[in-house]
This record gives sequence, C-alpha cells and structure tokens, in this order.
Amino acid sequence: MHDVLALSWNEDVYADAAKHFTSVKTMIHSKCYDVKPPAGPAGENLFQGTGKYSPLDAVEAWYSEIKGCGKMPGCKKGATKPFGHFTAMSWNGAKDFGCFNKYNLWGCRYKALDYASCNTPNYGSDEDWAHNVYPRKNTFKACLAKVKKCGLPAPKGSDAVDSTTGYDEEDFDLACVLSGGNGVTYLGAFGAASLSLAAAAGLVRVWKWSRQPSLVADAALMQSDTEMLSPE
Repeated sequence: MHDVLALSWNEDVYADAAKHFTSVKTMIHSKCYDVKPPAGPAGENLFQGTGKYSPLDAVEAWYSEIKGCGKMPGCKKGATKPFGHFTAMSWNGAKDFGCFNKYNLWGCRYKALDYASCNTPNYGSDEDWAHNVYPRKNTFKACLAKVKKCGLPAPKGSDAVDSTTGYDEEDFDLACVLSGGNGVTYLGAFGAASLSLAAAAGLVRVWKWSRQPSLVADAALMQSDTEMLSPE
C-alpha cells in the first residue's frame, strides 16, 4: 500500500527474538537496538492479549496507528498519537525480519544493516524519517489482489478489510486502545516491527473493540518512551 519493497525472512533475527522471549513472557521489550549482528540491531514490536489472536490481529493494531501520523512523507512531524508501529511496518530501509509467538505474545523485529543507521526502522533524524516513511499509494484491495496473483496465502478475514484504508475506521477505536480506557492496558514500549506478508502488502483486519476488552497493546518508541509518546 505504501510502495515499499517486501522483506526477507531472517532466521537469525527470528531465533534471537524467540530465544529472548522464551524467558520473558510479558510485554517487556528486549534491548533490540543493541542486538549484535547477524541478528541485529533491529527494531521490535510486541502485541499481547488474553483472547484468541492471529498475526493479522497484531498487524491491524500496528498499522492503524497511521491515523495519528502527521505530515507525509515522514509521519513523525505533527503527529497527534503514537505512530511507531505503523512507521516500522512501512520503513523503506528495512530488509529482513523475524517474528515469533509465545505465551500469546506476538512479536516481530525488523533489521536493516549490521549496524544502526537511517535504514534501521524508527531510527535517525526527521529527515531520515521522511526518506523512509511514504504516504499510502495503493488501495488494500489492489495489494491483496497482487498477493493472491502471486500464489501467496491471504490471511483469514483479509477479504473483509476496507479496500482503501486497510482497516475499518468506524469500528476501530484506536484512541481507546492507546489511552488505556475501558479496561484496556496501555504500555509504552520500544519501536519497530511487523509481519512478513502482512507488512509487505498492508494486510490488516480490524478487531471489534467490544469483543476484545482484555487487549494489551504496546506503543512504539524510537530511543525513549518520551520521544514517541509525545511526538513533535
């Protein structure tokens, strides 16, 4: 949807993340930007809830942060809400990724090079953000058609996603999720990651807030909670 290149699965990125979260069963982030190559440095996103979730559920939450973006390209300048998950998903410089699911905790890491640079998701100056985060160019419907034409499996529920935005704006109350209202727990955390096919094609499906009262979702940060929770 944002005209960026697809990512490649990286076994080292996956293995390091999965190993770390074998002993960490809650939404406590690793020091992902300090991970040594070949597994890092990398950004990281987490999603956890007590209900029954799929990779698509995690991606929908991360992508829906596009609603809080400011000026494009870049998203960061003028943003009104946390946006780091979305920017990580669509960061042009990212090359590899690895994802895991343990204890109903979903997580992904994105990696660019073997050292931190402007290619690393959610890293660098405002100018770097503008060079890596692009406005939406294609509809979800068009991207989904490309995925199917390629012979790749489309996640269950993806056909029902809004064909333009990639999520249902009327039914998804992102503000409620991020503010911690109505029984939702909000945890500020680190930034950067999502899922392979879902990230590349923008495959997101919005859950019904009324059906997910126990959702626990984190918000991304670049180098500190303050930076991402109070964006410029």
